[in-house]
Amino acid sequence: VGESSFPGRGPIAPSTRDLSLGDRAGSLFQGFAGVLDDVCLRRGVRTYHSGNVDCTVTSKRRVFYRQEKIGDLQLALLNNTGQDLHNPSLTFEFGGQTRAIALPETWKLEEQIPAAFQLDTSLRAGDYPLRYRLSATIAGQSADFTGDVPFTILNRKPPAMPVVMRSSLDDPEAMLAMGFTHANFNLGGDAQAWQARQPVDYANTKNGRNIIDRLERWQRVGLNACHYAGAGKYLRGSKDSKYKRLDRDGNLVPGHEENPNVAHPDIQQLGYNSGASAALSFGDFPHVDAALIHSEVRDSTALSFQDYDVASAERFIGGKIPPQAVKKNGVHYTTIDDFPADRVIPDDYPLLRYYTWFWKDGDGWNPLNTQIHLGLQSTGKKIWTFFDPAVRVPSLWGSAGKLDFISQWTYTYPDPIKIGQATDELFAMADGCPGQNVMKMTQVIWKRTQTAPSLPKNPADWTAWEREFPEVKYYTIAPDNLSEALWSKLSRPIKGIMYHGWGSLVTLPQGEYGAYFMTNPETAPRLRQLLADVVQPLGPTLLEVPDIPADIAILQSFSAQIFAGRGTFGWSGAWEADVHLILQWAGYQPRIIFDETIRRDGLDQYKILVLPACDVLTRSVVDAIKKFQERGGIVVADQNLCPAIVADIFLPVVKRASNAADAKTTLQAESRRLQSELKGVYAARAASSDLDVVTRLRRFASTDYLFAINDKREFGAYVGHHRLVMEKGLPNQATLTIDRPGHVYDLVQHRAVPSRYADGALSFETSFGPGEGRLFLISRTALDKLRLALPAKARRGQDLPVTVTISDRWSRQADAAIPVEVRITDADGQPGEFSGYYTAKYGRLNLTLQPAANDTPGAWIVTATNLATGQRLSQSCHVQ
Repeated sequence: VGESSFPGRGPIAPSTRDLSLGDRAGSLFQGFAGVLDDVCLRRGVRTYHSGNVDCTVTSKRRVFYRQEKIGDLQLALLNNTGQDLHNPSLTFEFGGQTRAIALPETWKLEEQIPAAFQLDTSLRAGDYPLRYRLSATIAGQSADFTGDVPFTILNRKPPAMPVVMRSSLDDPEAMLAMGFTHANFNLGGDAQAWQARQPVDYANTKNGRNIIDRLERWQRVGLNACHYAGAGKYLRGSKDSKYKRLDRDGNLVPGHEENPNVAHPDIQQLGYNSGASAALSFGDFPHVDAALIHSEVRDSTALSFQDYDVASAERFIGGKIPPQAVKKNGVHYTTIDDFPADRVIPDDYPLLRYYTWFWKDGDGWNPLNTQIHLGLQSTGKKIWTFFDPAVRVPSLWGSAGKLDFISQWTYTYPDPIKIGQATDELFAMADGCPGQNVMKMTQVIWKRTQTAPSLPKNPADWTAWEREFPEVKYYTIAPDNLSEALWSKLSRPIKGIMYHGWGSLVTLPQGEYGAYFMTNPETAPRLRQLLADVVQPLGPTLLEVPDIPADIAILQSFSAQIFAGRGTFGWSGAWEADVHLILQWAGYQPRIIFDETIRRDGLDQYKILVLPACDVLTRSVVDAIKKFQERGGIVVADQNLCPAIVADIFLPVVKRASNAADAKTTLQAESRRLQSELKGVYAARAASSDLDVVTRLRRFASTDYLFAINDKREFGAYVGHHRLVMEKGLPNQATLTIDRPGHVYDLVQHRAVPSRYADGALSFETSFGPGEGRLFLISRTALDKLRLALPAKARRGQDLPVTVTISDRWSRQADAAIPVEVRITDADGQPGEFSGYYTAKYGRLNLTLQPAANDTPGAWIVTATNLATGQRLSQSCHVQ
């Protein structure tokens, strides 16, 4: 710990800080070491015995959270004094606790002795030295050696919605200040696992120690680490043909050299071993709690006909692979002889079965993701895992394998609320993997080619950023688009949010992060404000609030995608995505479903079924749709509909105009027409008086959570002159209605909202700033009373219970999940552990504080704020 050196002789071996020799032995050994050091210097050796007893930590960690359960700290003591030590006596002291360590009667020079010590993690947060003192006899004289090893104890964190920056830049302070909870951090493991052919702990290698140093720095700052696991790409440069994708003639699939055939058992085993190696090496660090498993790998996947591919496919199909299977995205039905005239195929149609096999498991990526996930959990410590972009595939359950979360990155242009469609696709995909949840990413980069592709002919018309960065390929998202997109995804029950493009949020040295450049200085402050004012205070509550049951569905059909070239493939640019936009602007709340959803669940819960681009359907799906219509369900479809189904409402395909304003006008006209056709037949539970205010509902118990997003936009001065994106938000106002009585609270402005109830609907007025979203809690009882209970006195080292309750004036607890802020101030006036944001489920929050034995005695003040009403209470407790 630290370094010592003799004057004028350069650095010597690492030693402890503040080490002092006994008065009588000090000069003897300094002189002795100095003579030997001179000899070493003449021989070209820079270091020798330090003259100290050195203590090093052999355990991996030196930073811990309060009350963390840890084993004994492992240490190594080295006699580096230059002499044998006789009758040594050693004691350790940490946080006021002292422990003696038994040593041999003679401690030989350069002999290393292991020792263990249990750190007390119940102490208050701070930096602590583990001090040691050694007394010994040397050449008949007594000597003392002292030193210390530093450790850190941190406060535990309150609950929070994960906010992940998908970036590996080592800038934790700036990311934390922006509001991120996690950032990507590659922990390695692939090379070590491949070489060892088994899981391996590589933490004590040079690279491993560098990783640990960085991890501990992140932990002190407060940023969690999200491991990027990419074992499937490790063998992309391998020359071994068995790991390659081969076509039917045994040749390498052209253009896919970078996408190895990860279905091979060797690569599947590498996946597990690599994940297990990362867990063995760094799983002890509690802030290493997440992992991104691969990314953008299925974009370049391809069919393969290695022997093991063919055998697996034929087992699944129950026969030979049809000869028409050549490309991964399917075979157009017009090229298939004797394809059914009504475009209805059997569920066991061989080509359909083959492509089902390929996209579920056949190309190897989904099973490989699962193997890495299992390896990461192999030590017993939970590391949550996710994959993106998860819906850049056909609409078939199973993308990502059995990971905890799936995610998708989405560009917000030309219509930022389209991120809702991409999120709904994720929920449809996760529906086939029990227990899997959804996170959602917004790209904070914009592609130049799709938003501002060419500079205006007249340089006088160039904007400031175009003059500064005329050749930039990726630049900063407009702030109003960023805001709308955030609100759009938060209106769905996602479990975390993500962003990509750190280099477009902050100014970095040119070229440091590839082609990403910061071109809009208003975007980063907007994101910081949104995370601070919306995500942090409301995130713990939003994690508890599910969706309402859907009564309108959009079918994204796998069979139509394979046999008619349909599908959004995660890009939200196809007609199916525009249909979703039409429904959002109409005020409807559709659920996206797959063919598999219909086969498993039927269609009984729905009143409306929308069938965009459903050219080819399977027999079971057609039968379910006909049964749905027979009981009165309404089918809305376009001219491409499978001939076996007759639509009740026609929704013609609209070719999107390149001018963003024209495209929105045309699509909103279809929204109004659909509203008109369904008037008196179907009505959404919540509505807005303005099509540009998009509403969505979630529900906890008997309480509704009404999201409203201002989508009123125009062309601005940033990219508006290109006419591809209306990037400038405009102020707006609307009347919101919901089909229930109740009391309305604005969860962003923390106040009650005046409302009126008539004709079975509750209505209220609201206004919006540019790109702004709002969230209203609507409860059947008023949230009149806020109570805060804690004992008047408590002892240090013992639990201090705190209870917050929210009820009506008759003390009936709220049937809601209510956001609550709790602030703790200790006797020194410092913020206490667990200060932060919570949710009072069913109107109650129980919180246990744990004053440390070494906290300063005195008055602790606890302040609770009901973030629905703005009510605030404070109460003190004398901590003795």
